[in-house]
Amino acid sequence: MSRNTTREQRETLQVYFKDLVSANGGTHRIEHHDITRVKKSNLSDYGNINRPDINAPNDVILDLELAAGDPIVTREIARMQGYALMQMRFNQDIDPAVAGHLAKVGKEVADVFAEVGHAMADNGQIDPDEAPRIGKELDEAIDVLVQLRGYVKQIETPIKKGRI
Repeated sequence: MSRNTTREQRETLQVYFKDLVSANGGTHRIEHHDITRVKKSNLSDYGNINRPDINAPNDVILDLELAAGDPIVTREIARMQGYALMQMRFNQDIDPAVAGHLAKVGKEVADVFAEVGHAMADNGQIDPDEAPRIGKELDEAIDVLVQLRGYVKQIETPIKKGRI
């Protein structure tokens, strides 16, 4: 049976899992505070690319993402499938002024144009070694657009008192 994921994708998820563990203060802190059901040796294995067949269970990822306040692994899984996550509630850490959101969007989209222009300047196309840099800039632009969408969504659907 052939798998739908590549070894590179699975290793990438392990790297993101390792980032998730770091976002929670490391394996010792996670185990000490009972943030999830597994022990620190398991957490280390889940983030070890030399252990390609050992991956974090969904509930462990969810425990850690909730504790970190950031869907680090889930966001990468979505990106690998061509999706972007959108937070449906307003994030208080985001500047609530629309002008602030638009400035962020403008900067990130300009970075995409700059990176694509740079990549295409030599031969009129995007080469495989240039694609990761463009992908990074696209991901950053998508992230700020999703933040702006969350802000607008909050305005679009205010909670109406007395209505269900």
